[in-house]
Amino acid sequence: MAVGPHEWMRVWVRVRAAQSVKLVGAMAAYFADYNDGANIHPGNVVLSAICGEMSTRAVINALAQIREWELMWRYCEGSKQGRRAMSDVYRLTIPKDILDRVPMLDPAYRVPSQPVDNPP
Repeated sequence: MAVGPHEWMRVWVRVRAAQSVKLVGAMAAYFADYNDGANIHPGNVVLSAICGEMSTRAVINALAQIREWELMWRYCEGSKQGRRAMSDVYRLTIPKDILDRVPMLDPAYRVPSQPVDNPP
């Protein structure tokens, strides 16, 4: 389901992820169109720079994780545009089965309790 950045960030703050993934997601969302969360295309080099000189490899890996969770949809691959050096274009999304696919904090922003093993 496509969403705007405000709604997406309300979910994103509860996602449990590595710091690099959290930062790249938040910075990418900054570039989204306010109404529909589309047209995110700052490019890996720009995201690397605004994330505090993070490596482009770390940015690429973070975006891959976010796509795997279906929290962003890549609807245009820049590398498939030939030698024009175009960036990928993303849209913010929230999958309907988010609780099954994405590690999340509970609504009170706590880590969900782990089940206690029963002794034999």
